[in-house]
Formats: sequence, structure tokens, C-alpha cells
Amino acid sequence: MSYFHHSLLRNLTISFGSIFNNLYIRKTEDDGAIIDEYRVPLSYANKDRFISKIRGENDGVRIQSFIPRIGFTMESLAYAPDRQLSAHNKITGNVKQVDNAWIKNTSYTPAPYDVDYNVSIYTNNTDDSLQLIEQIAPMFRPDFNISVNEMPDLDIIRDIPVTLNNISMDDTWASNFDQGELRTVVWDLNFTIRANLYAPINKLGVIDSTFISFVPLSGSDPIEDDDIWFTPDIPQIYIHGGVSVVAVAQEIGVVGSATATAYCL
Repeated sequence: MSYFHHSLLRNLTISFGSIFNNLYIRKTEDDGAIIDEYRVPLSYANKDRFISKIRGENDGVRIQSFIPRIGFTMESLAYAPDRQLSAHNKITGNVKQVDNAWIKNTSYTPAPYDVDYNVSIYTNNTDDSLQLIEQIAPMFRPDFNISVNEMPDLDIIRDIPVTLNNISMDDTWASNFDQGELRTVVWDLNFTIRANLYAPINKLGVIDSTFISFVPLSGSDPIEDDDIWFTPDIPQIYIHGGVSVVAVAQEIGVVGSATATAYCL
């Protein structure tokens, strides 16, 4: 098997992360007056890396500037046999012109996989974390659809369901000699995306012309040029004079099929 790569999982991960890319935290006075509002940074990073960085800082001020923050990672892939269709079904894209040649991309039914992602929210107080949770949770009931250009080569754009499986919270305190006890509130959200992984793409040529010869059957009148005319938009040929003919088609192209229907008037 030759090398192929569709960037499916990369594009899926980018689309998933975009769900959490515009979440905000607002600071207010007791009377509701807004003090500050800012967008929470998002990055693709492992939870252990974040925790180690937070707990490894000796300066409480630096920790406060590091959080709040949101991190997410892909955790696992699992084959989903309940969504598998016949592996022999062929998928065909639109006809495209590449390097002055017309081609058509084809592949077979994709393999269904469930992809698990984990999203971690890091804050230093409960109120900030709850603001973020309340911006995320209502979107998932328990699914939320994201539109993904799943296979550009096959012109497949699909609404992919993202399922929120569970939410958990961990409230920890770490001692610091200079700053006293430092608090870290971490929320973990587990998601599953019902994705498809595609086999290699085959590039097929397209029939661009067809030559048709008409041969009168025994006992029929000869066919004259004036007896035949073509319809402009559909593959139909009209023959005048009520003659009986046999049509022989010769297709010029690489792969494909062409059908011409002859009507005797």
C-alpha cells in the first residue's frame, strides 16, 4: 500500500477546539457593575503538563497570571462497529479539472471510529470555573453538531455530533512559603466525536467524447446525414424515416460510461 494521509484527525481536532475558543470570564462588583471581562486562553496540552506547571511555580503572582486557562487533548480512538456500512460501497466526488485534465475522485465506505477528547478548565476560584461551565454545558443535550469539511477530495461536508459524556471537578490547595495556600479548581469534561476515517483516494479519468456509428439492418433504407440530429443537452439521437438501426458506440476516455439512446421517428 502506498502512502496516503487525509489530515482527518487533525482537522477534526481543530474543529473540536474551536467550540471552546471564545469563552469569557467577567468580574463584577457586588452591585453588578462590570470590573473586567476577558477571553480565556485555549491550548492543546496535556492535563499533567498544566498541573505540573501550576504546582511547580514558586511565585504566586505568576500562577495567577497563568490561570484561568483551558486545555484539551485527544485521549483515544475506538472502532464503532454499530455504525459500519458495507465496505464495498463506493463514494464518488464531483468532476474536477486538474492540470488540464478532468478527473473524478472515488473511495470506499469509511471506517467509523469514536474519538474521545478531554477538556480541562483551570481557575483559582469557584466562580470563574462555574461561569465557564455554564457557557459550555447548555450547548450539549447531550450532543452538539459541528460542521466539518470531512473529505475535501470527495466534496463531503458533514455535521458531526459531539457528545458530552461526563463532567467532574477537583478543588486542590497547594502550600507556598511566600504566598500561603494557593487554590486550583480543575474541571474535566469528557467528549466523544463520531468520526469517519477514509481509505486512499483513487483518481479516475472521465469520458469526454463518444463516437457513434449507425448501421441499417437488412432490408432497411440507407441512413442519410439529414436523417440524424442530436439534442443539445441530453444524450439522445433522433433518426428520421422509420429505419431500423443498430447503434455502435465507441467511448474515448479512461474510465466511465456513456449511454446514447436512438429514437426512430
